[in-house]
Amino acid sequence: MADAVAARHGAESPAEKTRTPAWRQAHLPFLAGTALLLLWYRGVIAFWQAEWFGSQGYYAHGPLVPLLAAFLVWQRRDQLARTPVRASAWGVVVVLLGGAVKLLSTWVSTSGVEAFASVSFPVVLWGLALGIYGGGIARRLIGPAAFLWLMCPLPGYSVAELSFPLQLQSTRIGATLANTLGVSVYDQGTTLLVGNLSLFVDVACSGFKAVLTLLTLSAFAAATSRLRVPHRAALLLSALPVGLAANGVRIAAIAWAADRWGQAGAVSAHDYSGLVVLGLACLGMMAIARMLGWLSGTDTW
Repeated sequence: MADAVAARHGAESPAEKTRTPAWRQAHLPFLAGTALLLLWYRGVIAFWQAEWFGSQGYYAHGPLVPLLAAFLVWQRRDQLARTPVRASAWGVVVVLLGGAVKLLSTWVSTSGVEAFASVSFPVVLWGLALGIYGGGIARRLIGPAAFLWLMCPLPGYSVAELSFPLQLQSTRIGATLANTLGVSVYDQGTTLLVGNLSLFVDVACSGFKAVLTLLTLSAFAAATSRLRVPHRAALLLSALPVGLAANGVRIAAIAWAADRWGQAGAVSAHDYSGLVVLGLACLGMMAIARMLGWLSGTDTW
């Protein structure tokens, strides 16, 4: 009864007063453990930075992922504060399993070692939270921890294998749109023939980067919404067709510029159309999220 009266008047209840010190005291060992974790993963972090900021990387969205994950944790702050802190030995098990994945990554593959090792980082970080804060809090942190996987680059050979089907589809979509615009274009595999010019759709232009960015955006929208599971799945799956369509529009624009201004026009369109088309694709994803009921109490379907 006293707890209810205190909550009604906006004051901390006796139970909350006993939980708050334990919650705050657990922060220090968690921060210390996280610092040691970052030190242990310093080689992987250097790999992330190279992939995130490299001109040929596919993970330019990577630096945003930890910030978005932190927002997801902040969004759950009231629930976390109400959950009792009970250290769990299962956290040690999870940390050991995740650490084993990192150590064994050098034996699993001779290439892409850092990529395999980076997959274990969210696991170890979540295991650290499980061990220090307990199962109740750790369960609420599964989503933010899993979200961190979106910043972990795939091995290079996986990118090539996944990009090739996107190259083919993007080329076909671009050729179809360019023909609709009145440009005489012929597609041969991943090559567009525009007059005397041959435009090759390389792996970097496959749309894979756009799909990854849109997948991150859609995952964040799904995690911050009250959508039902089928609608969240639909939102996540929409990243692929929207990314393909956006890349097809870009390829069509390059073909149109090549037909109108030749090679110089194609180069200019290639260099300046990427961010514009990606921005339009992000707006398209936001529109789909709104249609599905994002940020609404109920779905619109």
